[in-house]
Amino acid sequence: MRSISIATSKFFVRTIEAVLLLVVAAAAIAVWRLSQGPLDLDEFVLYLENNLNEATPGIQFEIAHAQLSWQERRRRPLIEVSDVRLRAPDGTVVASLGSMEAAVDIVALLGGDVRVEHIGLFSPIIRFNRDLAGEIQIGLEQREGADARPVGNDGVPTDAQTVDWFAMLLAPPDLGPAALASLDSVEVRNSTLIFTDQKAGARWLVPNAELQFLRQSDDIQVGASLPILDGEKTIEIDLAGRYVYAARTLALTASFAGVRPAQLSAIAGLSPDIAMADVPLTGSVDTTLVFADNVPQLSFLTFDIASGPGRLSLPESIGGPRTISSGFARGSINSDFDQAAIERLTLTLDGIDGQPELTMSGTATGLRASPTIDVSASVPSLTLSALAQLWPEGVKPNTLDWIKKNLSDGSLSGLSARANMNGFDLESLRVADLDLGVDFAGLTVNYLTGLPKIENTSGRLNMNLTEAAFDIRSGEIPDVVSGKGLRVTGADLRMGDLTQLRQFANFSIDIAGDLDDTLRLIDHAPLKYASAMGIDPNDTSGSNKIKLKLTFPLIKDLRLSDLEIDVRAQVENAHVANVAFGLPLNDGMMSLRVTTQGLDAEGTAKLGPIRTGLTWRENFGGGDFRSQYALDVILENDQRELVALGRAPFIPPYIDGPVRTEVVYRVMRDGTASLAAAADLTNVAMSLKQLGWNKAVGEPAKGEAEVSLKDGKLVSVDRFAVESGSTMAISGHVTFGAENALQSLSVRDGIVGETHLSVEMAAADDGVIELDVAGPAFDASYFWKDLNDDEDSDWVPVRLRANIGRMWLTKMGSFERVKLKFERDQHLVRRIDFESAVGENSPFTFKLSSNEGLRSFSGGSTDGGAVIRSIGLFDDIIGGQLKIEGKLAEEGAIDGRMDVDDFKLVQAPLVARLLSVAALTGIVDELEGTGISFRELKVPFSYASDKLSIRDGGMFGTSLGMTMSGDYDFANSYIDFEGTLVPAYALNSVFNFIPLVGDILSGGEKGSGIFAATYRWQGPVATAQPTVNPLAALAPGFLRRIFSIFDSAPPEAKNESEPAAPDADSGQTPRPPAS
Repeated sequence: MRSISIATSKFFVRTIEAVLLLVVAAAAIAVWRLSQGPLDLDEFVLYLENNLNEATPGIQFEIAHAQLSWQERRRRPLIEVSDVRLRAPDGTVVASLGSMEAAVDIVALLGGDVRVEHIGLFSPIIRFNRDLAGEIQIGLEQREGADARPVGNDGVPTDAQTVDWFAMLLAPPDLGPAALASLDSVEVRNSTLIFTDQKAGARWLVPNAELQFLRQSDDIQVGASLPILDGEKTIEIDLAGRYVYAARTLALTASFAGVRPAQLSAIAGLSPDIAMADVPLTGSVDTTLVFADNVPQLSFLTFDIASGPGRLSLPESIGGPRTISSGFARGSINSDFDQAAIERLTLTLDGIDGQPELTMSGTATGLRASPTIDVSASVPSLTLSALAQLWPEGVKPNTLDWIKKNLSDGSLSGLSARANMNGFDLESLRVADLDLGVDFAGLTVNYLTGLPKIENTSGRLNMNLTEAAFDIRSGEIPDVVSGKGLRVTGADLRMGDLTQLRQFANFSIDIAGDLDDTLRLIDHAPLKYASAMGIDPNDTSGSNKIKLKLTFPLIKDLRLSDLEIDVRAQVENAHVANVAFGLPLNDGMMSLRVTTQGLDAEGTAKLGPIRTGLTWRENFGGGDFRSQYALDVILENDQRELVALGRAPFIPPYIDGPVRTEVVYRVMRDGTASLAAAADLTNVAMSLKQLGWNKAVGEPAKGEAEVSLKDGKLVSVDRFAVESGSTMAISGHVTFGAENALQSLSVRDGIVGETHLSVEMAAADDGVIELDVAGPAFDASYFWKDLNDDEDSDWVPVRLRANIGRMWLTKMGSFERVKLKFERDQHLVRRIDFESAVGENSPFTFKLSSNEGLRSFSGGSTDGGAVIRSIGLFDDIIGGQLKIEGKLAEEGAIDGRMDVDDFKLVQAPLVARLLSVAALTGIVDELEGTGISFRELKVPFSYASDKLSIRDGGMFGTSLGMTMSGDYDFANSYIDFEGTLVPAYALNSVFNFIPLVGDILSGGEKGSGIFAATYRWQGPVATAQPTVNPLAALAPGFLRRIFSIFDSAPPEAKNESEPAAPDADSGQTPRPPAS
């Protein structure tokens, strides 16, 4: 640091030396004279000037007047000089002083020792200059009117020559000049102070200043009164300080009242930054000057200030202009005035709703260049309106806009904030970082326009520059219908991406209450979700807990398409009317999710009476469907009809028992629907009796179906499939017409037991079912039986075309290469055209035709035995030319005749038993051996009212002839046949061809002989035994009638409970099919 060497300081020291010389010269005179009044020393002025000039080469002193007086107060002499000027060698005035006084120690003076005790300066102009390096210089200004030399940029004469009297004054008494060892005070009165701070760019002018320095052994006490002029007003600033010799520090305190920084800036030329505070300040400012090499340097400033009402002109970026009613500030500023620390700043904000009190603390750096400010603030309580008024302009305006529009009522408390601000200057300050938190209570939140608001909320708002978050602990959403409303158990309302151009809000709200209240909530515009699901909230009940999530941009004109909604709910005991298939949902325990795209629900419930696992999807806008219900259900027999599965093959006897089924029911926007069902059929009984297939409970099986519907009615079964081991594999599709009438059916490569067929069925325009059947094998034995048992005369008209590789009615034989055309109207079979091969590739045909209401049939084969075996009548006829023909009446009665020529009878247990009873053992042996050949078999028959009648039937061969007549009652399984056995028929019947004689000898019985045995077979089919009249066997024909009078007549009534006829596999005669 360079030393303080200014002209004025040397001037003072030289002047003091001259005065001291004068004192020594006049000491003796002064003691006597001073008691009489001031002593004029003008005659000694020249002497005084000469001594001063000799002591200070290059400086010429000019003293206009000098006098010596007695200071009564301190009892010491006082020398006064006035109008003192210092000139350079060229005569230029470099310094001037109005007047000056010095008090000396009288005791020391009498002893010849000059000791100055007091120095006084009057009306000086004192300059204090702080240069760009921070060094402080002190000097005296020359008076106005003097012929002054130029001054430098620092305002100090450039080549003044002075002594370093300031250093001497600051020296301890024992280390300074001997003449100043007793100096105890320096006073400066009526002075003009000029403060120039080149580093801060400030200049202050203080007229009429009073300064006082009291010198003590350890320190110097400093006092000053600085009246600063403001127009006609004066701002009083008082200084008090203490200079400590040992530390070389000067501590100063400036006290003031009513000072306005804005006025002070204008008066003193300070930085315009302090002009932002146009408020009256009362308090004090403390600072410390540190002296190094006698150069004082400012270390820091501290302040403790109270404020009255006024205005703070803050930059818009940090809040803009604010009016306050009171304030308080405590803090510090560094020596360069570019750093500050606020220990506490309290402002009572006027013009803000509720006049909130703001308390702050913080630090600031770079105030003269690029300021950075860190602030912590708190407000005990405030309103929403006050929060909006305090919001800094330009700081997240979208967030502020949302708060203004969507928050109301309630109060805020405990606001705390931390902020970091920076900029190129104070005017360009911006908030670089922010953390704010505030508690709220009784707040009303409009989270989505159109939906009921959340009322009476409590929680906390936390905010930074990237996010504003409302943590709601409790609240309520009213419902005007139920009067109960929903409880908000928690909510997180976040507005994020606040640093981005496009900012978003994310809301998460936890709600508990009744299901109907919740559905009414989400059915408000703009959501209308309950309506989109087809649900009337008033037809629902249950309890639920939901989490409502909303995401949308923070823009003024929000559209529904900008909104993302996610509602998740846990529902208990839910009831919703008419959910699917026209059934209500009851006892629902569900997890639900609703978004702007749709609804997803999962859980368990009862759909009508059906307990089910349920997965439900509802699309509100896009998507391939409107609604989809996935059911995991056990369907009882009586429940399948409720889910559009109430017809074959989904009902008994086809499927009998509870079926574990997974059903997916999908409803489209055009009213169409689809149903996909996958069933585990292991634990049910299944039957297709027409094809002789059955499955017991426990045998593995599964089924699938895909069904299409329109307006709740069946349209088609697009695919169905049933599998059970290797015995069942059917798949195909079905369509339906009006009133769910069957329209078409398609089965490809179906396997049921031994049947392998493909079936194509279609309903023709005339109402007839068209059937095309093809395949390698058809087991028709059970179909034949079922046809026999069908007593319903109200059939569906059918036209059938079949092309089957092999078909059989019984195990005894089969029809090969079958081609069949079959037509049946609502009551009667109208056409049969049957072609096939039997036996060893022998053709068999059978035709039934109708002509003008009359139906007739005919058929034939070259292997009649094979036909009879294939039909299941008997298996003991070999070969033969078959011919059958007859007529069918409208009421179903049949009259016909069957003839078989040139065949052989082998085994034939029934005939063998009859021959055994008749003791025709030789013929029996032949029958059981190579068989008996017959020339013809003729069977005239009729069928009506479930009874087959044969009249004058018989078969005749060389070895045996046999006649038969009687009835077979299918309803009661009762047989009653009689006839004649004629052994050696060729010989025994020879007289039958002689007129009159043949009738007499044969008894008039067609096919009988001269000697023959009569028989009868009567009783229940299962137990009937043949009887033969042995006496009749020995009598000619006309005598056999005599022996028959003792035969019992057939009973008039049969027991309906007697055993039924054996099935087709027994080889016994099956019942003819219904006509």
